[in-house]
Amino acid sequence: MLWAYELDMILADSTATVIPALAARQHPIIQSLRTLIEQSIAGNGPLGSIESLQFERRQPTRNEDSVLASFARDADIIRVLIGDPSRLMALGGGDSGWATLAVGLSGPDQVSVRWHVAKGKTPELSIQLLCEHGRICIEIPPEDRGAWKVSHQSDSEASDPLLNFPSETTDFQPAKVLLAHLLQTAHGKNKGSSERLIPPATWPDAARTIELAETIPRSVKRGRGIDLHQEEFSELGTFRGTMASLGCGIIMAGLFIVFVATLVGGVARAAGWDFGERLASIWPYAILTTLLLFLVLQFLPFLLPKKANKNADAEGSFTRDS
Repeated sequence: MLWAYELDMILADSTATVIPALAARQHPIIQSLRTLIEQSIAGNGPLGSIESLQFERRQPTRNEDSVLASFARDADIIRVLIGDPSRLMALGGGDSGWATLAVGLSGPDQVSVRWHVAKGKTPELSIQLLCEHGRICIEIPPEDRGAWKVSHQSDSEASDPLLNFPSETTDFQPAKVLLAHLLQTAHGKNKGSSERLIPPATWPDAARTIELAETIPRSVKRGRGIDLHQEEFSELGTFRGTMASLGCGIIMAGLFIVFVATLVGGVARAAGWDFGERLASIWPYAILTTLLLFLVLQFLPFLLPKKANKNADAEGSFTRDS
């Protein structure tokens, strides 16, 4: 996914707007499901507390590239429903493990999410919200296009959990949704978040999902969960990290030079070697010159164009993991 990082760097120096093809988040059913999840987290949901949120992605091809691409698209819906995940754990991988890959995520409200891939004739997605007193199941057709189906099972006599869901769902056309958003953006008529609770996806949203997908191979390789930190990369942050590493290297090199100079000076005095004694005596000046050069480099960011730094801080969208 190197292309995504290259695109992110290009956007840092550009005023262009990227509109990701992630229209599924704007389906009314996703909005209703998020409302139900928020109610359950608040303690007043019709199905009680949430036990887990499960995603089953069915597709005919299940190699590494296709599985990660599907997860990246589904991860956008996960972020819309529970927020940015704070931890990711993947099981599978290898030559045959991608066909049965399972990914566990946890959100800021400790909602447990499980995503897994399965064999299917066409690429389809099932979302199940498992709660204390029932479940909600959403069937999404291939390419998110067409009629979405919603069903539920409940073991309580409480209010119908589907009251807030659309009574009838017309065929969803992601291309029309994206085209409408593109025209609104081109004419500067984007609707505010007050008019649309779930806004259209932006490049930072797409970058987050790509970063989540890229974390899966590392989690599989390490065999453990990975904590995700929502820290944005920027040129200034990268420069500071480089300078910190360089500073540690200079300190270690300085200590080594002091040790070598002391040893050479002692040997030169004992052997009457004038050149070696003079060479050993210049080590303070060598270290001082190096430190002064290092300090001068600290002012380099102030010499860069402020606009570039500002764009880099605003557009840097990829996160760190540990």
